[in-house]
Amino acid sequence: MSAADDIAMGPGKKLPIIAGFELIKRVGRGGMGTVYRARQISVDRIVAVKILKPSLARSASFIRRFKAEAKAAAQLNHPNIVQAIDAGEEGGYYYFAMEFVDGETLHRRMVREGVIPELEALKIAHKVTLALSHAFAHGIVHRDIKPGNIMISRSGETKLCDLGLARVLAEEDPQVGRAAIGTPYYISPEQAMGVTDVDCRSDIYSLGATLFRAIVGRPAFTAPSPAEILEQHVHAPVPWPKDFNPDLSDNVCYVIAKMMAKKPEERYQTPDELAEDLQRLIDGQEPKSKVLQLEIPPVRLSDKDREAMAVTSARLRKKQQAVRQFAAVRKAVDAVCREQSIPPHAVVRLLHGNLDERQPSTFLKYAVLLLAEHKFAQARQELRRAAELGADVSEFLAKLDALGAPPGMVYVPAGEFISGPPGHETKKNTGAFYMDVNLVTNRKYYDFMRATGFPPPPHWMGDKIPDGTEDHPVVNITWDEAKAYADWAQKRLPTADEWEKAARGHDGRRYPWGDQFDPLRCNVKESGHGDLTEAGRYPRGRSPYGCADMFGNVMQWCLDAGPVPGEDADGRAVCGVSFDQSGAETGCWQREFRKRLRRSRKCGFRCALDV
Repeated sequence: MSAADDIAMGPGKKLPIIAGFELIKRVGRGGMGTVYRARQISVDRIVAVKILKPSLARSASFIRRFKAEAKAAAQLNHPNIVQAIDAGEEGGYYYFAMEFVDGETLHRRMVREGVIPELEALKIAHKVTLALSHAFAHGIVHRDIKPGNIMISRSGETKLCDLGLARVLAEEDPQVGRAAIGTPYYISPEQAMGVTDVDCRSDIYSLGATLFRAIVGRPAFTAPSPAEILEQHVHAPVPWPKDFNPDLSDNVCYVIAKMMAKKPEERYQTPDELAEDLQRLIDGQEPKSKVLQLEIPPVRLSDKDREAMAVTSARLRKKQQAVRQFAAVRKAVDAVCREQSIPPHAVVRLLHGNLDERQPSTFLKYAVLLLAEHKFAQARQELRRAAELGADVSEFLAKLDALGAPPGMVYVPAGEFISGPPGHETKKNTGAFYMDVNLVTNRKYYDFMRATGFPPPPHWMGDKIPDGTEDHPVVNITWDEAKAYADWAQKRLPTADEWEKAARGHDGRRYPWGDQFDPLRCNVKESGHGDLTEAGRYPRGRSPYGCADMFGNVMQWCLDAGPVPGEDADGRAVCGVSFDQSGAETGCWQREFRKRLRRSRKCGFRCALDV
């Protein structure tokens, strides 16, 4: 979700009034749209209004389903469900108005506190289960249960939000639905496999994954890429929660194992059945059945692994303690800021010379305070001063580079990677660099045209983007035009080696996601589209560093110069494959040289940037 999807405003202008709702302030942004705090003028009350992304409202079938689902959600009236108020369209904006909850999401609380006490987490899960039971009785499946969709009010009430919207997205297009839903940590195995006709047992699995995260302090499944996490949801056994948090009861572990069974028929079959067992645990009783007959039972750690996990958990507790200590320091810093009327990062200047600067830890503290304000360059200086006093900060500097990635870019670290096709692999090195997550789209190229006066690609009708292709990669442009865009964006084109490393990681994998070809992770000949698709449409096909469309959709211009065999000595490198090429017959090593003035509807580009 980019800032371009927010409501357009001129400088100094107020947010508009939409269908009787006066938008006051943006309070959140997600895969479906942007949420605003608003005032319902007719009854003078504060509400929340979600404005859907314009890209989701292009389809007539989507609009019909959105209105039907919103109407159904509005019929739900339950103390643990965020009450839907109204939905519709005005002025080209599709909106969904709902009750405003004065509080925070469960996700925000988990980030702050790490682990939620077992009894409290069970009470939250029980309230969500009651909400799901009410929705299920009215024929509604949520499809996107996760901590970010569970609100905790200031008075301690639990509220489930976004009922009905995820179903519309997934039915419109399974790929778009999964992309909009977002985080893979809580998705059910059937959703991970692309099944759209799921029932309440899918919600029960996702609630189980949420409860696991709450009481353990980490998700049930973790991996370097979203695609690998989805694979684990489908095939890997669920870890035993008590192995990660020895303070947990066996009973809650049994309940989670049943909630997160791979097969829907092995889970609790209804929210009411789950609610009964959760209530028994809250009351200090055992669940109805502790006998688990699962095709893939939970996995328990060996004594040796459990000891290693205990060490890891101890480190995590120290880290959480440090976070709490930093929060206390930050509170004191904020008090100084208010008293002195200065920004937080300026407090570091006040501290200089007043602390023991013979200790490297002093400069590490300065760096942390600056990092909290996103003052990356200044934080780097403090870390280097700590290094001069003997602190090993190389890992921190690398992470700082990653944290400092410009919006829409990812960090690719320096180092060795394996290049080339099987049988001809070579080891190469690159420096650290940033790479665009997505291809440059027609929408972004249009902004460049307006700012610079560059002509549009030849296939556009005048200077207008072809209908429905705003988010498609810009194509049919020369290497010179791609470079001009990169210069305007204050970036550059990647070298072919940088491109290949960003596509396949350091381990020489054949495709961005691994070594097995999968036409559902990319837009190539076997995928059956036969044409361009939106940039970033295949989140499960992202590279190890998080770049989308590194295999399929379009080939991509790179910086390298070289001869075009038998044609032109002044060629430029092109990497990757396009939508009409077979993906099974090649891999991320694919590159060639083309005339730099050549145009093709199968060739686009993305940008890189030096760290």
